[in-house]
Amino acid sequence: MNYEWLYFWIFGAHKKTLTKLFLNAIVNFLIIIFLKTKNTTNTLNKLTKLLAVAIISVSLNAFSVTISTNYVNATAGTAITPVTITNTGDTAFYYSISPAISNGLSFNARNGTISGTPIFTSDPVTYVITTYVVTATGLFAKDTATVVIAVGVGDINLAFGKHATQSSTYLYHSIVPVAGYAVDGNTDGYFLNKSTTYTEYEHGAWWQVDLGSKKNINQIIIYNRTDCCADRLSNYQVSISNKADFSTHIYQQDFHVAPNPKKTIKLDASGKQGRY
Repeated sequence: MNYEWLYFWIFGAHKKTLTKLFLNAIVNFLIIIFLKTKNTTNTLNKLTKLLAVAIISVSLNAFSVTISTNYVNATAGTAITPVTITNTGDTAFYYSISPAISNGLSFNARNGTISGTPIFTSDPVTYVITTYVVTATGLFAKDTATVVIAVGVGDINLAFGKHATQSSTYLYHSIVPVAGYAVDGNTDGYFLNKSTTYTEYEHGAWWQVDLGSKKNINQIIIYNRTDCCADRLSNYQVSISNKADFSTHIYQQDFHVAPNPKKTIKLDASGKQGRY
């Protein structure tokens, strides 16, 4: 038998995974012993010992994961305490989650952490309950952990992602501060981070959002800029209407102090029904 050809076929003709590399190293060692000793019994004895060592090594390095909690009772609009994974034993190369996480929450595939602020993107029921399975993948094994995240209604951002318009748009270099920036769910008040809207310098500038249909509005929260220029919003009017031209009003009030950094307008207990 041509052992040199056999050696080349095993080690030179195929791309190797990490597992193949480990096993090929054992075979490589055994072939060298056999080529030197021509003793089949001796080679088999070596194989038995090496496989025993390999099995023990893999067993000792086997890992398992534990999760910081199996149940999260969350409220829309409030950040959750991050759900973390603790790994014992071998190193996990990466983490995955099923089903895919969304609606304000995020998943870190490097360490398996779930974090963020849950939101509702449409009119919700009382609770949205989702069971997530986090899988840790290592060299020789996988392990899973499960967490149930229940998101209660809380305060719903009715304006989130809805169609917004404004009287004009002030262009600043590559930044186009469109009306939609005000309802993207990001309250960052630093203009250069592209999450604040900006009109031209004009008398009677306005901004409005279309909620799509009449909604019961209990409060309005206005977030101002935080980098500079907060006083530009020191005199403004807030209105609720069912007409896009605001020819009639369900609610209207003037304010003369700039939000710092935000202004919460509480309406009466029954709220106001309006679309714009």
